[in-house]
Amino acid sequence: MKTKCTRGIIYFIGLIVLALGIVLNTKTLLGVSPIISIPYNICHIWHLNLGAITFVFYCFCVLIEAILKGKEFKLYELLQIPMSLVTSVFINIFD
Repeated sequence: MKTKCTRGIIYFIGLIVLALGIVLNTKTLLGVSPIISIPYNICHIWHLNLGAITFVFYCFCVLIEAILKGKEFKLYELLQIPMSLVTSVFINIFD
C-alpha cells in the first residue's frame, strides 16, 4: 500500500512538472513538443484556452486509441482521461 501511495504522489508531481514545462516552453517561445503542437496551434488560431483544448485533444487521442485497439482496449485505459484533466487544469493554472 505504501508503494502505491508513493507512486501516486510521484506521478502527480510528474503531471505538475509536465504542465509547467508545457507552459514554460510556450511562454518563452522555445517551441512545443509534437503532442502539444496541435492544441497549441488551435489555441492561437481560434483564441481558445490552451488547457481546455489540450484536454479535448487528449480525449480525442484516447478515442482513436480505443478505435484502433478494438476489443483489445481495456476499460482501465479510460483512466487516461482523468489524468488528462489534471494535466489540463495545471496547464490553465500555470498559463
